[in-house]
Amino acid sequence: HAIDVRDIKDPDPLNITYPPAVPLPAAEEVFDLFDAFIFDCDGVLWRDSDVIDGALEALRELRASGKRVFFVSNNSTKSRDTYVRRLVQLGFEAHEDEIYSSAWSAAAYLEKIKFTRKAYVVGHRGIVEELTAVGIEAIGAEDHAPHHDLETLRQWTPDPEVGAVVVGMDYNINYRKLTYAQRYLSSKECLFVATNTDASFPGQDGVIFPGGGSIVHSVSVSTGREPVVTGKPHSLILERICTKYQLDPQRTLMIGDRLETDILFGRRGNLRTLLVMTGVTTDELLKGSRLQPDFVAPSVASLVPSAKQ
Repeated sequence: HAIDVRDIKDPDPLNITYPPAVPLPAAEEVFDLFDAFIFDCDGVLWRDSDVIDGALEALRELRASGKRVFFVSNNSTKSRDTYVRRLVQLGFEAHEDEIYSSAWSAAAYLEKIKFTRKAYVVGHRGIVEELTAVGIEAIGAEDHAPHHDLETLRQWTPDPEVGAVVVGMDYNINYRKLTYAQRYLSSKECLFVATNTDASFPGQDGVIFPGGGSIVHSVSVSTGREPVVTGKPHSLILERICTKYQLDPQRTLMIGDRLETDILFGRRGNLRTLLVMTGVTTDELLKGSRLQPDFVAPSVASLVPSAKQ
């Protein structure tokens, strides 16, 4: 998968064989060890519209103990504002400054490099809203319905003001969007930005769906180009959180369900890491991986102190 070499620290966690993860200590000990907790969302706090047992209680206990809580998701379909509403709807306390999505990270990256042209979006409104929030005009996204007339596609004229293609999860991906992205990216001056390259994401009842990486790689294959990837496991989000909130990495726990994004994200940032088994990682995958978390737990319910269970 795409790895942005600018983010790799020396030594790279991908080149290290880690000792096997150990069971998470009792919640009371965890509360003593860490001041800040960074949560992935899908597969950690919920699956589709089902809140994972114990998640609400765990977050309430952390906040009641004065811990900092952050939500970092590679789901690019939602903006931070939409994420706040989603979390509150599910029963969680949430504030916009605690939420960092891959849609936000793509916009933050373009803002950081002082990008001033239009962006063509293969994805959903979440990306458009975050780009708009930093003053970047976005086109495409949900406006481009399927179009199967090759002659019409051949005659289409790209917008000369587009200087970047931003690709994320797109439930309505179609040949028209892929063609437009390919045409824009045929210019070497056009930036190729991906929110994430997740292979899959968890749904209800154990069903696993294709992730944003399946869309990104379609564009990569058709263009022969690799994107700048802004979401996990790359460093932009973590650098922003640690700088803004002065976090001590060794007293910060990254909690996720995926080794190659959540755990690698934490390892690259020198955080401690917890893998929960409510998402896409199976026991077999964990045992066979060189990349290991510090801790493993059945679910985030393990963060609820025994006296409160």
